[in-house]
Parts: sequence; structure tokens; C-alpha cells
Amino acid sequence: MICDRYAILDKRIKVIHKSNGGLVSARQAGLKVSSGKYIVNVDGDDWIEPDMLEMVYIIAERYDPDVLSCAFSYDFSGYIKKDEEPLEEGLYDRAAIQGSIFPRLLMDRDMMHVHSNLCGKAIRRELLFDHQMDVDPGISWGEDLLCTIPLYLEAERVYVLSDALYHYRQRADSMTKMVTDFTSRREVLVIKTIEELYVGSIPDMEQQLHRYAMAVCFWMLMEMVKAGDRKALAGFDQYIDDVAFRKHINKAEFDDITLKTRVAMHLIRKGKTEAAYSLLRMIEILKRWKRRISVKNHCA
Repeated sequence: MICDRYAILDKRIKVIHKSNGGLVSARQAGLKVSSGKYIVNVDGDDWIEPDMLEMVYIIAERYDPDVLSCAFSYDFSGYIKKDEEPLEEGLYDRAAIQGSIFPRLLMDRDMMHVHSNLCGKAIRRELLFDHQMDVDPGISWGEDLLCTIPLYLEAERVYVLSDALYHYRQRADSMTKMVTDFTSRREVLVIKTIEELYVGSIPDMEQQLHRYAMAVCFWMLMEMVKAGDRKALAGFDQYIDDVAFRKHINKAEFDDITLKTRVAMHLIRKGKTEAAYSLLRMIEILKRWKRRISVKNHCA
């Protein structure tokens, strides 16, 4: 009712009434009725800076990029963490895209990667349309990555903005449920899809996929650590023994990563996830303790 009321007040607003078919289905429905030159996605829990669209418009008018990607912030309860692209601000032509973005499409040897999210970006509609429509609506994890990979493979101009204009609201309860849902095999589906569609598209894509699969295992374990969910380890062990994970994580090689991450990944690779969990849990508890002390001292 609120949306319909706004549509009456402002004819630029289009309201779509549809059954819940998931995030991909919603984006596809919105894209079909869109008419602008650029598409900007904002998910329901998130928010954008008041001047985001104005800044996007100014840059788009001046540089005419296919993709404009800004920094974003993770908004947790009590603190905010900024996340920038691992790239300098400015315009990237085709040669710069191949030299700076392609090596980080999934993950480079230093565990750096360009933002795979569709939110926080303005994307030329004619470039986005077919790639968004090609994403299976049934995919509920990694759906953005399956769209951004082909976008960057085809883009002629990309603009990177270091301002954090997009805010991801973080809710620990929903993130934990998502990570421990091993029966859906969401991560396996995305890894297999990337392997089938994009290995070979650039020279080191297979090596990037090795690192990406290992990083996914690490990230999943970290979310269980943050939630203190040790009981999920049994399902996690069985899940990452799937050949879709195992054949990649056994070949993943990294250079400049933290000692904590390197040790945890080694333990994951050796099947010692209980030890990896205990190590990461101890570090997480210490970090939270230091954060509470810092906040208490600041308030004092």
C-alpha cells in the first residue's frame, strides 16, 4: 500500500506485485520494466547515501562507464567497517580492466578480489540485461558473482569510486542460518557453474577458482566461529569433502595473507576443522574483548 501510494504521487515510480520468487527473480522482474540507461540495485535491508545517485549521474555523464563500482560499508550493531575495491579510484579502459580487474575477478594470490556484489554499482542496462536474465532464479547464494563475472569480461570502461555510498546492514542471526544450510549445496552449485562457464575465459581463471573455493570454506568457518556454532562442524566437514570443494582447495596457493588465515586454511585442507575452529574462536573472543575495552575507554 505504501509503495502504491508513492507510485501515485510520483509517476517515475513503478510498483511490481509478484509472488516471492527470491532475489534473482525480483531483480529480473525489475529489470524487465526498467527504462533507464543505468541500473542501481538496493536490497531491502540496506540503505544508500542521499547523494549516491547524484554522484553516479555526474560520473556517468563525464566518463560513460559500463560499470561504476563504489566502496561500501558493513553496518554492524555498534560499529561500521568500510570495504573498498582493491583498485585505485578512477577510470579503467579495456587494457586496464584486463591488467587490474581480470586477475582479481575471483581472487588473486593475496586473497584480494573486486567486489562481486551488484549492489553498490551502477551498470549500463544494455550490458546487464542478458547476463542478469541468464542467472538461474533458483540460485540463492553467489548469484551476484555469476552476473558480475561476465559483466567485467565484456566491459570496455569501468569507473572505481572510493567513497562508501552503499551500506550493507549486517544481522548475525540471518548470516549464521545461511552459512549452516549445507543441504542446499548453494556454494557447490556456484563453484560448479563458474567452472563450467568461465574457466578458460582468462588465463588464470582455474587458479583463481582454486583460491576462491578455499576462501569460501574459510569464510563459512569464520561465520560459524562468530556465532559460536561448534555443532555445525560435523555438517561442514562432510560438505567440504564434496569433490567440488576438495579438488580446488587442495590446489589453492596464496602469497600475502595473514598467519591466522594461512594456518586455518592449512588445517581445513588437512581435514582438521576442529583445530581450525578452536584457533579462530580464540582469536575472535580476544578481538571482541579488545573492542569492548576500546569502546569503554572511549565513553569514559
